[in-house]
Amino acid sequence: MTEAGCTGPECTFGGSYSESTAAAGECTQTRGYISNAEIIEMIESNDTSLAIDSWYDEDTDSNYVVYNETNWVAYMTDDVKTGRKARYQALNFAGTVDWAVTWPTLATTMAWPDGNCTTAKIISRPKIPGPYAMPTRWVA
Repeated sequence: MTEAGCTGPECTFGGSYSESTAAAGECTQTRGYISNAEIIEMIESNDTSLAIDSWYDEDTDSNYVVYNETNWVAYMTDDVKTGRKARYQALNFAGTVDWAVTWPTLATTMAWPDGNCTTAKIISRPKIPGPYAMPTRWVA
């Protein structure tokens, strides 16, 4: 975000449609893309140097994190995913409610760009079952 403290729909972001000025994920090493595993690790680390602020927003049924004052992330906890899945199944929708199904955990079997992203507490988290789990999702 261009302005610290902004958390609503009127906030502006730096960069352009093709280049993000957001911080790169430690494991994804990609500006503007941070995996669920990295988000969870960041929140659970209680690292005060990151100035982490996280919350659930009922209106959007989403979780949010702002860290280092201007890095903004929207994501879904397992509880939010479960609630959305039930709501959409009740409407007879098919598909998945999770738009970022890759890299749900930090595990040695995943193809992290730097190959060094393994954290014991994250590895123990359950992996997403089915054809959407890494690395099988990308196999042709």
